Amino acid sequence: MGLSPSLYIGTTGVLTHQTGLAVVSHNIANMNTVGFKASSPHFQTLLSESLATALPWSNQVGQGSSVAAVLKDLDVGPLETTTFGTDIAIGSEHGWFVLSDARGAIRYSRAGNFRFDREGYLRNPSGLFVHGVPPKSPEAGSGEPIRLALTPDPQDPTASVAMSPGQATAVINFAANINAASQDTALSTTSTFTGLFEAWDASTNSFPSGAYLSSLTVYDSTGAAHGLSFLIDPATGAQNLLTDHRIMEFLLTTDPASDGSGKTTKRGILAAGTLTFSPEGELLQMSLFSGANDDPATWTPVPLDAEGYPLLPVSFAGAPPQNIRINLGLHDTQTPPAWSNPNATLATLGNSAINLPALGGPLKNALAMTSYVGPSATINQNQDGFGIGYLQEVFVRGDGMLLGKYSNGQDLELARLVLADFTNPQGLRSEGGNLYAAVPEAGTVRYGFAGTKRFGHVYGNSLEQANVDLATEFVRMILYQKGIEANAKVITTADQVIQTALQTKRV
Repeated sequence: MGLSPSLYIGTTGVLTHQTGLAVVSHNIANMNTVGFKASSPHFQTLLSESLATALPWSNQVGQGSSVAAVLKDLDVGPLETTTFGTDIAIGSEHGWFVLSDARGAIRYSRAGNFRFDREGYLRNPSGLFVHGVPPKSPEAGSGEPIRLALTPDPQDPTASVAMSPGQATAVINFAANINAASQDTALSTTSTFTGLFEAWDASTNSFPSGAYLSSLTVYDSTGAAHGLSFLIDPATGAQNLLTDHRIMEFLLTTDPASDGSGKTTKRGILAAGTLTFSPEGELLQMSLFSGANDDPATWTPVPLDAEGYPLLPVSFAGAPPQNIRINLGLHDTQTPPAWSNPNATLATLGNSAINLPALGGPLKNALAMTSYVGPSATINQNQDGFGIGYLQEVFVRGDGMLLGKYSNGQDLELARLVLADFTNPQGLRSEGGNLYAAVPEAGTVRYGFAGTKRFGHVYGNSLEQANVDLATEFVRMILYQKGIEANAKVITTADQVIQTALQTKRV
């Protein structure tokens, strides 16, 4: 065995520890990189040389070291809270975001700092598309780029915005207490039940004097909003009415300009009806009429829906006709639901309560109109429609579902993130930019959703930070530095030995 192997052995030690120092430097340089996974070098011995000795089992001299592998630490890094809903972190080591470039090449990442671009695509800082599937998709697969549906802004056709379509009002729930001591302020010479109807004049665009007024906003199928008002007044002087029972007449009205029917002076009246109360103020019966012109003889009882609630046909200007269930706390239990006296009209009511249509099998809800002695007040008032909404914020659920919060109060599912997992994630090839490529060494790729199988849940308004442990890196840095110094000393010592040998030869 000559003198030169010591030089080579020392050189392998320097090179090996330099690689270790490079790994440490890379870890520290990325200590604030989103989703970064620290690496650690693993060293190995080189092939030993066998010497000719008397003991064949104890005759090997090592030839130095090399780097066996550089393995990634796949533990989850600390999660940092952010103010952006599209900052997303995976809460388990199992799961990688799926991304693609403009050519469709798939890449994977743990960095979830995503933003929507002007075209509605969800992208990472390098411009790659984030993959997901439609909200109702049962299977994940590799997904496709997530994109918001953009439409021309109604207020600025040159701009595109993400909007939520409106929903036409289909149900109105209304309950109020009407003071039993209220005075009849809308008197009629024709019928005590139509005083408000007769007093209405669309040309004045004002309400007749009444005992109680309450308003709410309803929506047509285009998403346009319309004001709707309940105007309620006692109907005194009713004949053939049980002792101490009382009747209230009411109108459902809107702005005459919003009424799309053929009425003129009665334009704005959507419905007219009556409420019958017991001496104790409990709702017993009701009627509801609608018509398309000013003639009260054409105003007939509205149909009843399958559950026995009055179904009001409404035509708002600029929108298709729609039907609205009117729930005042009373519905019919007959099969099928039906009015008694269904042929009545506003013109045939007169002053007799017998002429009023009535529910054949009335059943009062827990929340219903009342007429107690006390201040008139609204108890419950709501409807199920809403107008067009503009996207205000996007946030993510734990299962990876992206939800859009819109200005109309709706939270709509937009898309569901797709995650990937691998048989050997250590085999993924790092390509910079927080991206990894699936090479054969990574094994089979499996796609799925957050929170299913072994995929971790995801967290919105959060980013996974680098899992670099500085204390560990500093210790390694010192060890590798000492290793380089020691191996350099071996080289200089071997050099001195060679120099001594050369000098001896000269002597």
